[in-house]
Amino acid sequence: MSEEKVKKPFYKKWWFWAILVVVVFGPIFSAMEDEDQTTEDDKEVQQEENKETDNDKRETENDEDKKQSDEEKEPKANLTIDKALVEDNDYISEANLTDGKLTLIADGKTTFSENTLFYSVYDLFEAMHDGFQDENVNEVYVELMVTMIDSKGNESIEPVIKYNYDRETFEELNYENFTNMAYSEEWRILREANYYYIHPGIYKNLKSKYKDNLNVEGFKE
Repeated sequence: MSEEKVKKPFYKKWWFWAILVVVVFGPIFSAMEDEDQTTEDDKEVQQEENKETDNDKRETENDEDKKQSDEEKEPKANLTIDKALVEDNDYISEANLTDGKLTLIADGKTTFSENTLFYSVYDLFEAMHDGFQDENVNEVYVELMVTMIDSKGNESIEPVIKYNYDRETFEELNYENFTNMAYSEEWRILREANYYYIHPGIYKNLKSKYKDNLNVEGFKE
């Protein structure tokens, strides 16, 4: 007699557990995937919002910078050339434009020797160039003021270097080339001027390279 084959209970079948895993864990895995996707989508949305916020902020800052720049430029545009030169050059203490003549008064270097004063000759020449950009300026006259002490110890503020150019004389110069030449040879600026003056007390202590071809006082030939 043959033995009957014993059938396994269905819950021991492999397909039962496969179905069970799908039924039980399928929704969980799907929810996790949806959550991950939602999180990723949220990140992308947040990044886009942050990017837009940064762009808006940058545009606002640029607009504010431009507005501030325009506000800073506007007052200067309304200034006359003499007032603008005082504002732009801290070494110019006073400036005045009268009947086409621009006068610039400058303070000498706080700590100076007679030789370093010639640096101011060059600085003033650059300011003179700016002055002639105004069509109302026909002549520029400069004075360099320094505190002098006499033999008795008395102090007085005096002009120690003066010179002037009229427009015709100034425009005869090739400004770019001439300033390159005069950068270390400031005496050239005085030599080409219509008139110059060097205080005798300054002149006698100048090194020879600073007073080449110069006298205490000179006029354009």
